[in-house]
Amino acid sequence: MLLKISLAISFLIGLLSPNAPLAEESRRYNVEVSGFNVGEIVAKKIHLPNGQINYKLITNVKVNLLLYKLDLNYDVHTVFDQKGMVSSYVKIKSNDDNYFTTTQKKTGNLYWIDSKQEKITFTKNLDQLISCTSSSMYFEEPKNQSHIYAEYFGDFISLSKNPDGSYKGIYDNKEEKYIYKNNILMKMVKKNNLKTMIITLIEPQLIKK
Repeated sequence: MLLKISLAISFLIGLLSPNAPLAEESRRYNVEVSGFNVGEIVAKKIHLPNGQINYKLITNVKVNLLLYKLDLNYDVHTVFDQKGMVSSYVKIKSNDDNYFTTTQKKTGNLYWIDSKQEKITFTKNLDQLISCTSSSMYFEEPKNQSHIYAEYFGDFISLSKNPDGSYKGIYDNKEEKYIYKNNILMKMVKKNNLKTMIITLIEPQLIKK
């Protein structure tokens, strides 16, 4: 009886919490390399009572090919308000090392970035409003956007629209393709010198309220 009362109180506290989500959207994607299913991505969009939106990406990938091996756990947490991105935090655990990038809005359009990546470690200021990111684009088609903020890289991906309606992203001589249908990201193709990674929607949009 006491346990039931305790659980009921906890539930009510959660409902009354200013950070309790109003609604949560979720989409699940398959990750394929060289014709093999190697993992999945779960993308979430959480609507908060204060008007902010929290985007989350949870990626688990394991590749074991002759010339390419990867064991990756990739978490992204990005917060938007009505003006644009407020903050983001990326945490990566791989077979090589652990990496991170933190981006925090200071004043105006000024952001502070602290990053440890595979090939570089840096801190820097970025004086440009961030209105679209690698995590938000799972839920919003980047119409009228010329660039997307890549939370892990702490930098922008150049974006252009293809004649067939898909989008092309370029960063560090690597190309990505994004295919949308009815404002939903259906497929993403990531290319580099070693592999092509194909990310495909396998579960339709889920909304929890």
